[in-house]
Amino acid sequence: MGLFQPFVDDALLQTETDAIELSSLKDAIRNSTGLSIPIEIIKTLLKRAKKKGLVTRAGGRYLRTQGHTKTDFRSQMHKLEQATERLVARFRQFAAARGQRWESDDDTVAALIHFLDSHHIGVVLGQPIRASSVTGRLNHTVAAFVAEIVEEAGPDSAILESIVKGIIVQNALLLRDVPIDGRHLSALTVYVDSGVLLRALGYAGSAELHATTEALALLRAAGARLRAFDDTVTEIESILRVYERKLGSSAGIKSLRPTPLTHNFLTAKTTPTEVRQEIALITRNLQRLGVRVHPFPRHKAEYTEDEKALAGLLRDRSRQYDEDERRVWHDVMAIAAILTLREGARPSRMSNAKHVFASGSARTVMNAARWYRRSYSHGLEPIVHFRSVTNAAWVLRPTDAANVPMHELAAVCAAVLQPSTEVWSRFVEHLDKMVATGELSDDESIAVVANEFTRMKLSDFGPDEDVEATTVREIVERVRAAEQTEFTSQLDQERRKRNESDRAVVIARSEIAQLKEMARAQADRIATAVTAGIYGGILIILASGAVWTLPTEWSNSTRGNELWGTVWWVCVSGFVVCSILGFTDRFHVLNLYGWLKGWLTMRVQRILLPEEQRGDRIFDI
Repeated sequence: MGLFQPFVDDALLQTETDAIELSSLKDAIRNSTGLSIPIEIIKTLLKRAKKKGLVTRAGGRYLRTQGHTKTDFRSQMHKLEQATERLVARFRQFAAARGQRWESDDDTVAALIHFLDSHHIGVVLGQPIRASSVTGRLNHTVAAFVAEIVEEAGPDSAILESIVKGIIVQNALLLRDVPIDGRHLSALTVYVDSGVLLRALGYAGSAELHATTEALALLRAAGARLRAFDDTVTEIESILRVYERKLGSSAGIKSLRPTPLTHNFLTAKTTPTEVRQEIALITRNLQRLGVRVHPFPRHKAEYTEDEKALAGLLRDRSRQYDEDERRVWHDVMAIAAILTLREGARPSRMSNAKHVFASGSARTVMNAARWYRRSYSHGLEPIVHFRSVTNAAWVLRPTDAANVPMHELAAVCAAVLQPSTEVWSRFVEHLDKMVATGELSDDESIAVVANEFTRMKLSDFGPDEDVEATTVREIVERVRAAEQTEFTSQLDQERRKRNESDRAVVIARSEIAQLKEMARAQADRIATAVTAGIYGGILIILASGAVWTLPTEWSNSTRGNELWGTVWWVCVSGFVVCSILGFTDRFHVLNLYGWLKGWLTMRVQRILLPEEQRGDRIFDI
């Protein structure tokens, strides 16, 4: 509601009298901005103006205070108009470079607004989608320009953002399902369709991922509960199973429709194994997004009627987009489930609807709305466009997700820049002919299909336009050149990585060798000292024993006592043997001193070196 406060404040300061009449204030706002704000909302905004000191209340009427006669609202509007003119001039130059020209700035602005109205705003107003608004070179030109502006995030992007948000604010007063008089959507449970969830899971590219995850977070901030039917999760699995089967072969890849999912999987070079892993994680990833999975409620026929007619309307869409029968009945059952959960209630707006099914397909929403209006006299449809729900939440809480409108616009542009199914089929036929004649290898045809330039080039063609052979060859040559450049770049990168890896190995080996040498030297010093001490002690003991027993042995030998003589000879013999075996290198095998020193050196090295470098080969002595 605060979005409308500046318009009320400006109208207050522009009125000729200090006494404020609600009807006169409403007329002043409508004449100035074209907005028709309800009286109840104006009353609430006047209370806020009173807190700001713009008005006072006396005798049941609002009076404008003195000293608040200036505002920069008009000057800001003038600056915005000038910036918009610069944006329009830039758009005309961009379009002229692509062969598209308009006679006046008004026509240029109309083309830009028409794009926003058809793709970003119009779906939430319940307007029919015209074929001319979703295909063709003009549509592609506008989408490419808008995508460029959004991506650069400069001054022109800020102006475009102001235009988009202004359109949303203006249309908010026309939408019966936007709870302008409420503050949250805490009573609403949103059951999200598979197309939206596929984008939220990141399978349709980064632009769709950012826009959808932010929108889901905004809905949670507004109080809405996010749910998904278990059959919707099953539908997501079945869609991913198609990619799992077809990504494993060139024929399967070329048979995929040109959707954001296909483009994302091909450019990311996703393998069937990776898709299989993603399928196993769907439920867990949805829980991380705050989406809980619920089963369909038990079907109650008294709350729904003529479901076959609904299936017929949705089946028309199914044939056009090559969907299978199961998806049609999924949508039918989801709509019936919402009507069952409402238990016959006919809510007038989204804030008291309690349950809605949010789809990302405008055609599905429109066809289902036709069925609902034909079957029921009043009430909010059980199925709404996902952008309708997020716009309602954004109007309520614009500061919680200020970037949602622009991120949604970027996602819309990414979807529009996909080539049509008809053009894609004709292009693949040309590629198959080139493969059959040997002009193109099977692997090259896959590279052409997955290339970004192919998508951008084919999106210029309308569904009824033929893709000439020269265009196909131009695309092939461009892709070949790009692939060669990319291959050379990757090869150079691999060489640099290999050289860096080799240098790292040499440095590591040098450091390890240095560390081993330091450890060996230190261990050798320690082992030498310990071994010398042990052998020195043994020799001292033997020598001392020989010297100590010599007098006794001499005196006893004269008496015939041989015990002490034996002890003396053992000490002398042990001293001689240990001396020879311990210090003579000629007897290397029996070099007890060297063996003990080596054994101690190995053990000390194991203590000194890090654990990861304690291999047996390191300690060879």
